[in-house]
Amino acid sequence: MKRTVLIGVMLAVLAHGAGAKTPPAPRPYRPTHNSYGQPDFNGVWSFNSMTRLERPAGVPSLVLSEDEAGRRIPPSILPNDSVGTADTEAYDGFNLGWARMGDEIRSSWLIEPANGRLPYRPEAEANLRVPSNNDNPEGRSTYERCLILPQDGPPMLNAAYNNNMQILQTRDHVAIQLEGNHEVRIVRLTSRVHAPGATSQWMGDSVGWYEGETLVVETVGFTPSQSDRRSAMTRVYMSPAAKVTERFTRISASQIRYAFSVDDPTVFAQVWKGEIPLTVTTEPTFEYACHEGNYGLENILSGARYEEEHPRAPRPAAR
Repeated sequence: MKRTVLIGVMLAVLAHGAGAKTPPAPRPYRPTHNSYGQPDFNGVWSFNSMTRLERPAGVPSLVLSEDEAGRRIPPSILPNDSVGTADTEAYDGFNLGWARMGDEIRSSWLIEPANGRLPYRPEAEANLRVPSNNDNPEGRSTYERCLILPQDGPPMLNAAYNNNMQILQTRDHVAIQLEGNHEVRIVRLTSRVHAPGATSQWMGDSVGWYEGETLVVETVGFTPSQSDRRSAMTRVYMSPAAKVTERFTRISASQIRYAFSVDDPTVFAQVWKGEIPLTVTTEPTFEYACHEGNYGLENILSGARYEEEHPRAPRPAAR
């Protein structure tokens, strides 16, 4: 009798196990399509965050837990940073914490190399240590001169403010309008062939195509004047020979995964890759009157002329 009962229990357990099903894996997000059958990226997007390109010292991993994010505050150019989810506002919202890519909290944009640091060749890294000079406007950075900003890219990297863009798709082109400086990058979809002679220009020459639900953009032909890309939050040096490949993929109704790789063997020991979340916003892109209000550059140069005319007495030697 006991043996019969035991066999019955075992059969019941086996039958229950055979009938149990593993929950299905979540399906990837399928975006809506525009009238041309393309995945729809039209709209205004923000990449506003205190997360930076390189991982801060002392942060071991790319993805942070909620507890780690709460205990660590990202490096800042301003005091009193909060730790939280990314906002979509511009000037009054840049005092933020770590960025979120879907459900993941990211400590840097770099995903390769694994250590989260740019893989400069030693001789190329010296370019970042060349100080600006105050002899004339050309001695200052393009950021200070209102010429080109880190946000403009490619790759498009966040600065302290104006980290917003608008994407407009047509059948044959994609226009990416950056709030900073009102720069507009036109991506040709009609051919993968770049301009003859790899024409040197601001933001390079961009061609694109669709791979399933992803927009792929390849850019070459950067002007040498854009090599030194520095701002308060970002400092990158790229040669005119760099090739940047960007991939735009909708991962939800409110977010685009903006992935990019930089192939520049004269400057870097390997190709480096990054990912930045672009979050939808209902705000428009606003006016960016940089030249009209650029008193900073005027003051830097006039201050340098004053110091030349009125040299300070050397400090007394310490006793």
